[in-house]
Amino acid sequence: MKKILILLFLITVVFFISCDKTPFKVPFDSLRDVIFNVNMKPKIEDGTFNVNTDTLFIYGDFQSWSKYEMFDVDNDSIYSKTVNGLLTSKEYEYQYGINDSLEDLQGKVRTYTVKDSGNTTSDFYGELDPTIVTFQVNMNYQVELGYFIIGSDFVDLAGNFNNWEGSSHLDDSGGDGIYEITYYNMVPDQQLEFKFRINGSWDTAEFPGGGPNRTYTVIAGENILYYWYNDEQPE
Repeated sequence: MKKILILLFLITVVFFISCDKTPFKVPFDSLRDVIFNVNMKPKIEDGTFNVNTDTLFIYGDFQSWSKYEMFDVDNDSIYSKTVNGLLTSKEYEYQYGINDSLEDLQGKVRTYTVKDSGNTTSDFYGELDPTIVTFQVNMNYQVELGYFIIGSDFVDLAGNFNNWEGSSHLDDSGGDGIYEITYYNMVPDQQLEFKFRINGSWDTAEFPGGGPNRTYTVIAGENILYYWYNDEQPE
């Protein structure tokens, strides 16, 4: 019996020693594809990036800081590149660049840790933690009331952040009657006052007859504001 116990002990020791000497091998299923998306709309609007003459690249330690070209396949100002075969749970460093110039991140670098699934970034060029505000207004009840005609009427936004002169037309890209516009130049704690308007007219703006402005205090990061026009909605 004693000999059997000694033999089992020796087998156990050999097993653990052999495990320690076995090199780590990455399982095949621990490799993931990562889709890097970067929104270039603010840089297009301020003239930093020309879609016709400039080229956007992504650089990262996942390819020894060589560059991959990025493309906007659906003309929404969001450029994308899929990088294949990145290790799950590994943190990678990366940066974007226009032509031969890297974005200015004030000495910082972007990082991304690969997850088991859902590996997609939503970056903004030149900003690590941008503060953006998306205004959404539901026009469906105004359509039902006959006050707004899809296809011929438009909605804009007038506020203290655009000198109350009105914005570009809000967009209903989803075709669901919800119109929206995004501002990228906001700052945390900024106090906003605004109203939505039909056809850019104060006569058809929300809360007619001197009604109050809408108000909102911006928080850091992404702000999505959703309203029904004139605060009217079906019962």
